Amino acid sequence: MRQSRPKARARGNRVLRVVIGVLTLGAVVALAACGDSDSSNNADTQKTTASTTGSTTGTTAGAPCGGAAAVEAAVRQSSVAGLNQVSDQFDVTNVVVAQSDPTWARFSDAPKAGIVTFQGGYGVVNCQSGAWVVTDAGSADVGCQTGTPPAVLADLKLDCIGP
Repeated sequence: MRQSRPKARARGNRVLRVVIGVLTLGAVVALAACGDSDSSNNADTQKTTASTTGSTTGTTAGAPCGGAAAVEAAVRQSSVAGLNQVSDQFDVTNVVVAQSDPTWARFSDAPKAGIVTFQGGYGVVNCQSGAWVVTDAGSADVGCQTGTPPAVLADLKLDCIGP
């Protein structure tokens, strides 16, 4: 279990069961990135390895905040949900940059092989002042209460089930 502030931990426990169900269903998100406002032009998209357990899609030039390849470092340094306190226990995988707005992306944080004390989940990052910033992380309703634009929620397949 992640170490985090009591409020975040309580929220994580509440939504953990929902996310586990979703993740268990094997939902796979198509990896996509857009280097400019024309989401139909993906000719400059290339696949790059982010870790030994996952891959990301990034653009060769002009991607906000360094594109998908730069998300992992932001996630490992983030205090949201205590990610920075347990960064040695998870791999950052399935980074997807929103085609509707390439300043938003989602990621998965999966336990490293042999780690049984970390519960994986997913999160949302936003490009702010030239750097990716984790805006939310957990196991359900991620991005729903943190100002993520509705078009981005839909694009990144982020389901909001809570009020």
